[in-house]
Amino acid sequence: MRVALALAALSLTAVPTALIAQVQPVMQIEGDSPLLTLSITESIDAKPDTATIGAGVQTIAPTATEALRLNSVKMDALIKAVKARGVADKDIQTTGIGLSPQYDYEGRQNGQSPRFVGYQVSNEVRVKTHDIAKLGTMLDALVAAGGTNINGPNFSIDADAAIKTEARTRALRKAREQAQFYAAQTGYSSARLVSITESQGYGGGPMPQAMELRVMDASAKAPVEPGQVSTAVNLTVQYRLVK
Repeated sequence: MRVALALAALSLTAVPTALIAQVQPVMQIEGDSPLLTLSITESIDAKPDTATIGAGVQTIAPTATEALRLNSVKMDALIKAVKARGVADKDIQTTGIGLSPQYDYEGRQNGQSPRFVGYQVSNEVRVKTHDIAKLGTMLDALVAAGGTNINGPNFSIDADAAIKTEARTRALRKAREQAQFYAAQTGYSSARLVSITESQGYGGGPMPQAMELRVMDASAKAPVEPGQVSTAVNLTVQYRLVK
């Protein structure tokens, strides 16, 4: 008979506040050789090195052709402003272009039909920058260049290899400690490693937050605080408990 026992994880002590560990142990007992499965998440908070901003322009004109032409002029100015601040072509991506008719519905309450007023064209781009210190200046430049709405910034870490290595190291260390603990507490002499499976995601620390910022005054400055974001490694580690 195969029995699955869910074991409550011990509270973790002496763990830095920048490191969040989650351990979910499950022991499967089959004969005299239990299989212990540990699901461990290690999350390390660090300063972001990348910010992504969405920016767009909108235009309205009597004809679709004219609306698109005017929009293209504005978007070209916006992209030039971004490139002038050192953003590479590969870090600028169009995310959506929309064309829709616009109507005036004010006369509807008097029984009048909606009045056609023209066409609206919207164009959105996503900009990635690694110069977070100058992010406020970038936002000001986007608005000055004709950006009618800004969304973001979304902060992330591109150069996170060293952080992930540290998270793996701590996760494996925690797995060994937990496996030896459960072996000792259940009458076994040691725990033999069987397998390791890794997945990645966000840990329990602060998530990158997106904010909607509609700028009405191009002279207004945009203070930006990047804070910290989490880089997490999720490990599923199996040990065979032996006598």
